[in-house]
Amino acid sequence: MKFTLDKTKRITKRRTFLHIQRYGKRSFGRHLVLVSKGLKAERNGQFGITVSKNVGKAHERNKIKRRFRHIIRLNQYMFNNKLLVIMARPSAKACPFSELNEDLLFAYKRLNKG
Repeated sequence: MKFTLDKTKRITKRRTFLHIQRYGKRSFGRHLVLVSKGLKAERNGQFGITVSKNVGKAHERNKIKRRFRHIIRLNQYMFNNKLLVIMARPSAKACPFSELNEDLLFAYKRLNKG
């Protein structure tokens, strides 16, 4: 199994973030909101992480983003043929890594169930 994330797997354009947030399906967790949009063509999926300034200072927001990237790195199957946007809630700042991991996987399972 490959434990690296290529830059090509990240969503970088604001236009793409807004499109996914407008037309994607949402799933809510305690510490995040997960938005997903399927891809019609067979291609690798992409993910993006947004952490608002109301979550905390820059070092806190960066820590949350690093944690989410690591969770995605360990569970790369999640974004095959999908565009995923992870939006962190302010409560994500105080929760441990294991809880973030469980929350993201729970939201992902709920999203794919319905």
